[in-house]
Amino acid sequence: MASLQGKIRLGSYALAAVVAALSAVVYLDLRFLEDQVESGVAVSRFSEHVLEMRRFEKNYLLYHSSDDLSAAFEHNRAAGEILATHHELFSGLAPEPELMALERRLDRYRALLEIYSDDRGVQPVVPPIREVGHAISIAADAISVRERATVLQYLRNSRFAVVISVLVVGAVGVLIGRLLSQAVVRSLRQLESNLEPIARGRFRALTAHSDDREIVSFTRAFNRMLGELETRRRQLLHSEKLASLGVLVSGVAHELNNPLSNISSSCQLLLEEHEDGDRELMREWLEQIDEQTQRARGIVLALLDFSRNRPFETEPVLLSPLLEKVLLLLHKDLKDVVVETDVPPDFLIRVDSQRIQQVFINLIKNAADAGGPGTRVRIQAEFRSGQEAAPAEDAYVFGNELCPGGEEKVAIIRVEDNGPGVGESILPKIFDPFFTTREAGRGMGLGLYIVEEIIREHDGCIAVRSRVGMGTTFSIRLPAVESSQ
Repeated sequence: MASLQGKIRLGSYALAAVVAALSAVVYLDLRFLEDQVESGVAVSRFSEHVLEMRRFEKNYLLYHSSDDLSAAFEHNRAAGEILATHHELFSGLAPEPELMALERRLDRYRALLEIYSDDRGVQPVVPPIREVGHAISIAADAISVRERATVLQYLRNSRFAVVISVLVVGAVGVLIGRLLSQAVVRSLRQLESNLEPIARGRFRALTAHSDDREIVSFTRAFNRMLGELETRRRQLLHSEKLASLGVLVSGVAHELNNPLSNISSSCQLLLEEHEDGDRELMREWLEQIDEQTQRARGIVLALLDFSRNRPFETEPVLLSPLLEKVLLLLHKDLKDVVVETDVPPDFLIRVDSQRIQQVFINLIKNAADAGGPGTRVRIQAEFRSGQEAAPAEDAYVFGNELCPGGEEKVAIIRVEDNGPGVGESILPKIFDPFFTTREAGRGMGLGLYIVEEIIREHDGCIAVRSRVGMGTTFSIRLPAVESSQ
């Protein structure tokens, strides 16, 4: 299996190989430059010996000093040795015929000096000495010029090679960088893109879009963590549900007490009057017993339906009867709160009825607890599509980032209250788990968090608008279902 480490290592090796190759080229270039410097030294020494040979030649012809003659012979010999020792070097600076002619001139120059010294200054020999010496000087100068031209040309080539080397290293570096970017960074960016929905709260399993070992290992570990989080989330939902159930049970017990008291009173009257009582009156008492029994039965069924632990499953549900069950369960907690509903009787939504009940219980209780006695809560429902379904610009939207909208029909349910409202600095945090503005001991701060989680499960979103002193409006958007027939 490939790995990011292997790709980075391969890219580093490739870049190191390119640098090593260019270093070898530079090394060879420097070695050649060293050879050129040595060649320049040899050519310079040859030219110096030729110049000194001519200088001592002139001194000897003028003053006839044996020391000058010896020096001229010595420099002639040294020039010849340099030419013979570095013949290959000089052959690169002058054609072979010129070198052979130069060697012959050096030999002839020596011979002419010997003749001149043996014949004690024979004047006819002087012009040939000067002529041959001049030819040797011209040849030495030509070789020096060619050597300098060769060095200059080599330096120009070296400068060009340095520029090309820098460009090659830069191009290879950019190429390796792009390849590493495609092989490594692209995988990381894809992973980052997959993590963005999770950062916004959509806990969905990651898919490894790369065969790199690190990415695959991270994806597996992250998915295991998501699985653990999902388990804990479900446990948290269940805990909140149990907490709500505990609150509801106390209210339901009080609600059941009234019909049971009525049933008990009617039964006692029937027992007292069953022999000679008015039959119409007894019938009325029996109807009251039946009515109160049905009322108690409805309360118990609503409580059982809410408390049942079952997997998430959606089905078409009429909203109006569902809200009636919610208000029945919350009746005791809403004695000083007015709840108005404006819901069409055929308003149909596809939801998990138990979880949606939890949503409305939490929203209504939250409004009642925040507003206190005298709070008015209004619940409205309608279908909209297109731009009309889009959340208000000043609303904070939570839940599915692809909030239902566009051209599709959307079910919009608003829960509006006239409570104290929420400050703008607090509004973005109200759906955070364990966030609460209440006093210690009055709630865990999970109610609205649970609301968002349930709405998210239904592929919907919830928008909230609020101002201090002007109440709060929660707008739930869910995929619509056609009205029941």
